[in-house]
Amino acid sequence: MSATRLVKSRMRLLFSLLCLIMGMTMLLAPASTTAKTYQKAVWIPVDSTIERGLESFLHRAFADAQKQQADLVILHINTPGGEVNAADSGSHACDSLH
Repeated sequence: MSATRLVKSRMRLLFSLLCLIMGMTMLLAPASTTAKTYQKAVWIPVDSTIERGLESFLHRAFADAQKQQADLVILHINTPGGEVNAADSGSHACDSLH
């Protein structure tokens, strides 16, 4: 057997063993079956171009969600893009939720 073939066959064997070990680990690992439950969810759609007003819109939407005592906020973003600075400001509004 040439050196190249030997290296390739050893690499295949190593890869096969690695896949087998990973598969066995996944089978033997305890499955997490508990899911967090939420009492109140609020859906916030963002469907237009991202502009300077996004941050104030998000602050109002998040304040409204807090008034509704929402424990889950779903921010659905379907936008063609827009201003980078406005997107950055919007991300800071999301960070303020923590």
